[in-house]
Amino acid sequence: MLMDRNEYYGDSMTKKIICYIQAFDCEKTIAATMQSILEQTYKNWICFVLSNGNENTVSAPNWSFDVIKNYAAIDSRFIVLNKRKNDLGMYMPMLYHLAQSFPDSYICSLDADDTYKNDFFERSIIFAEKNDLDIVACGTDIILKERTDSSTETLLRLSLIHISEPTRP
Repeated sequence: MLMDRNEYYGDSMTKKIICYIQAFDCEKTIAATMQSILEQTYKNWICFVLSNGNENTVSAPNWSFDVIKNYAAIDSRFIVLNKRKNDLGMYMPMLYHLAQSFPDSYICSLDADDTYKNDFFERSIIFAEKNDLDIVACGTDIILKERTDSSTETLLRLSLIHISEPTRP
């Protein structure tokens, strides 16, 4: 069983969560992704968003960077990094750099087309602290969109893995 929120937090939330999103050509999804971070019940976080090659040109319109900047204007915990040219090789070096820069924090990564449930940070950090873990792996819910004859969308939810506490002998 997870710890009660008040039992864990005490007077303050001491551990910081550093979130990293690498965003390329994601104008249709990045708002939901960033909103899911903004709505977290655990508030001690910073989110670095690398806008990776999101140039808006007449020949190739891309509004991703504008959406990212708008969220950064809403909440200063969003830190925007802009790289004019897409560079997939930035992912691992950036995670390493964040881990070195924030040694007593938890690092998480999120794709620009994914979202977290609003208690994801809270549940993860409570689980890690309760079990004295350095790493918490979690599952995923996949939402499949399927068109029917009437052009309505049906959302199918498939739970692949669930966070569970380890069983002790």
